[in-house]
Amino acid sequence: MKIKTSKGDTIKVAYRSALKIPVNHPLLTVLTTVGQLMLTVAATNGEFRPWFFMTLLMMAQTLVTVPLQVAGYRLLLQGRANDHAWSSQTVVFCLLAVLSGAAFVFIAKLRLVLGLVGSVVQFALYYVLYYRLILVLPALATDAGRSSIRLSWGATSGRSWFVFIVTVAGTAPILLVSLWTVTTGQVSALGSPVTPIGSVVQAIMAVVSTLLVVGTNSAIYRALLNTATVDDGLDGMSEAGALPRS
Repeated sequence: MKIKTSKGDTIKVAYRSALKIPVNHPLLTVLTTVGQLMLTVAATNGEFRPWFFMTLLMMAQTLVTVPLQVAGYRLLLQGRANDHAWSSQTVVFCLLAVLSGAAFVFIAKLRLVLGLVGSVVQFALYYVLYYRLILVLPALATDAGRSSIRLSWGATSGRSWFVFIVTVAGTAPILLVSLWTVTTGQVSALGSPVTPIGSVVQAIMAVVSTLLVVGTNSAIYRALLNTATVDDGLDGMSEAGALPRS
């Protein structure tokens, strides 16, 4: 039996969750930001780069954010603020996160090359990779102990619209800034900075997007699996379903 979940409440939880990460991990957030600035500005130097180069850059940017992502998921889903240990599932998390970064650029390129057909393929890939499998990374980061793919596929069954609406609303600032950078000529359609300002904005947004995505994915994870940390004080979440702490 599906438990009715409120989109509005989940969106609020997503933003509150995103803010909790830098508050509890200020040093890690600063180091990630500095790393992104060094990597992006040095790699692009405000100049246009080909899509293959941007794919590699996106993978590198994602790799830099992995420690912050893992720490964020463990904080929001298990209340573990000082757990930075890695397991085999964390390694898989790292690989999948990096590959998802590459997939994002590849899908964007596919749409530009194939036009309408590419748009259909893009929607299909997004549906599978970013909606039905959206809970895979949170499950891996927290060592959920179950097949992360099966868990995500089952939890999102029949909830595609819920996941879509919450994801779009929870990451709206990223979409708005991305639209601004493209329309003002700071960044190309494939995400390649073409000005020094574009390089800096992209580096900072890589960190902001990490916080928003982790916050949104965690809120969706808890809403669909009816789980919550015991001491977070968020309304509408069941303490009985809290994830086990280790």
